[in-house]
Amino acid sequence: MKNKPKPISRQKKQADAAPKKPPSPQAVDERSAELDAARARYFDLYDLAPVGYCTISEQGLIMEVNLTASTMLGVSWGKLVKQLLTRFILKEDQDIYYLHHKQLLDTGEPQACELRIVKKNGTAFWAHLAATVAKDEGGAPVSRVILSDITERKQEEELLKQSEAKYRLLVDHMKDQVFLMDLNLKWTYISPSVEKLLGYTLEELMQLPLDNFLTEKSFQIAMDTFSTEMSKALTVPPLPSYKILLELECRCKDSRTLWIESTLSFIQDKAGKPVSILGEGREITKRKRIEEALRESEEIYRLIFEYSPLGLLSFDEKGVIVACNDNFVQIIGSSRKKLIGLNMLNLPDKNMVSVVQKALNGSAGLYEDFYHSVTAKKISPVRALFAPIVVGGGRIQGGVGIIEDITERKQAESQREALLEALRDSEKRYLELSIIDDLTQLYNSRHFYAQLEREIERSNRYGQPLTLLLLDLDKFKAFNDTYGHVQGDYVLSRLGHAIKRSMRETDSAYRYGGEEFTVILPVTTSEEGIVTAKRIQKELRKENFSLVAGQEVYMTVSIGLAQYKPKEEIKAFVHRVDQFMYKVKKNGRGKICSDDGDVQ
Repeated sequence: MKNKPKPISRQKKQADAAPKKPPSPQAVDERSAELDAARARYFDLYDLAPVGYCTISEQGLIMEVNLTASTMLGVSWGKLVKQLLTRFILKEDQDIYYLHHKQLLDTGEPQACELRIVKKNGTAFWAHLAATVAKDEGGAPVSRVILSDITERKQEEELLKQSEAKYRLLVDHMKDQVFLMDLNLKWTYISPSVEKLLGYTLEELMQLPLDNFLTEKSFQIAMDTFSTEMSKALTVPPLPSYKILLELECRCKDSRTLWIESTLSFIQDKAGKPVSILGEGREITKRKRIEEALRESEEIYRLIFEYSPLGLLSFDEKGVIVACNDNFVQIIGSSRKKLIGLNMLNLPDKNMVSVVQKALNGSAGLYEDFYHSVTAKKISPVRALFAPIVVGGGRIQGGVGIIEDITERKQAESQREALLEALRDSEKRYLELSIIDDLTQLYNSRHFYAQLEREIERSNRYGQPLTLLLLDLDKFKAFNDTYGHVQGDYVLSRLGHAIKRSMRETDSAYRYGGEEFTVILPVTTSEEGIVTAKRIQKELRKENFSLVAGQEVYMTVSIGLAQYKPKEEIKAFVHRVDQFMYKVKKNGRGKICSDDGDVQ
């Protein structure tokens, strides 16, 4: 049962019914002073607030404004009141304000926007407007606006956008491959260079699972590496930033496979924990094929070394034997254990020591005598060929020796000649490889400057004319982008052949770099050089580079040429020819520009 309300006492009713005593004049004055002080504090806070406050009428007029807003607009308070707020808004941004002001009054929901405010002095700044709806004394709707200067933030955002745009432009146009993956090994970014390399579109690549992107063996390597390195990256405390180098075989869209050398690193948060994976890669298919060929060559060498009917050995730069085959052990009449580590420069046979020393000094040497074994007992007569092992920079790493029993003289002489011929061929091939461009079979740029220097010296000495041609394939990048790098390499190769067909025996041609070529024409005037240039253009026009039957695709070449001026610096000479070639590029391509400056 609910409790009944207690009855009000008669005294309480009488007290309530009795008229209340009015406050004293002193109490009224004190209360008024308190209100005045509170109002003063309010207006102090209102005017000194770090943001601007405005009251805007339904028609967009400024009804009330604080000191901060007045300062921001550069107009005194008295001149702001009854002014349209849009008068201070940049014309291009006024529609933004109208839209938000209307939505505020229509819906009553708070509104916010960012726009540009123009001060009285004509300067503009970015402002953030936050507005709420209220009622004025007459009950009409008004908006209460908070005005904040966000110019500095907008500038920082713009700088960040520009920085991101530059970074994206750099990554999108770099030849190396760049990609990002999350920790679930899903692609989050792939640079366009990957698209060009593998033949997929970027959309296809983003959807391509990693096990389809990599060959089975490479996928397993990648997963094993990720598992191992991820556990390291999650250690506490976290490891400092480090990189992982992997060589992975990727599948192209056309079923080919390419090798990519990828440098992987974890992108870490402030706590050092990995949040994503950054990869940078470059194609190394050619290098891998060279390495594979080298391994095959080393295996062939090992088999030849072990099973050769000749005695074979190798020694280091001090003459100490480091390896030998069974036939060498048999011919020498000793044991492998005694021979390995033996210094050949300490042998009692001074003739052999002399030949070994010759090899260590950089040249092959032939020894023929009765060899005295370690036990000082004479054995079968032998013939030995010693040759140096020359590595990068011309440094001699040691030498090799080939020893044969020459009891049957004719057979031994025949074998010796064959070996010497093989050595000469090897040296010739080495020399050619160092100065010949593989793709075009022309000389390379390193040899160009050496040869041009010799021809300039000859021209200065004998007063003979010398002309230089500089050729550049027109629109070669566009051709590559359309038909691919393989067909582009074919164009470079055919241009090399066209140049060769157009030269005299005394002329020499070079691949200067990329799609640029040079031709040195000794004892040739500028006018005679134009004849050769036209001959090259004519030969190139015979080549159809289309991949489709019945379709014709031809390439043109821009040529600059000049005759050498006596005592002219080599760099100035090449630069002068280069300028003539670029003049052709600017005037329609596929033409010739010579000393007279005319493009024909």
